[in-house]
Amino acid sequence: VVGFDVFGDFPNNVALNSDKAFIKEFSSEGGNGISRLDLDMYLKNKGLKNYQLIKGDIVDSLPQFLEDYPEKRFAMVHIDVDVYEATKCILEMPAVHLEMKKNL
Repeated sequence: VVGFDVFGDFPNNVALNSDKAFIKEFSSEGGNGISRLDLDMYLKNKGLKNYQLIKGDIVDSLPQFLEDYPEKRFAMVHIDVDVYEATKCILEMPAVHLEMKKNL
């Protein structure tokens, strides 16, 4: 399991006004996201060991991760992002990193 998150404040480098408005409202209503240290503690307390948490804006961290680990394949991808640039980045992830199984 590889988790990508900003673990705190939303990135403020978004271009779309709708994304800027969403971030402003989300931040004022919900505050910051969970910290990496807190999530790491919760996962360890559940007995999970096979995970890696990547801190940063996924627009930067996902391409860097795929460049650093070109052999990495994902059997499942769960996407939970809130702004256009992050969504676009994930959907443009090269298909070579997706493990396709016909017999599910």
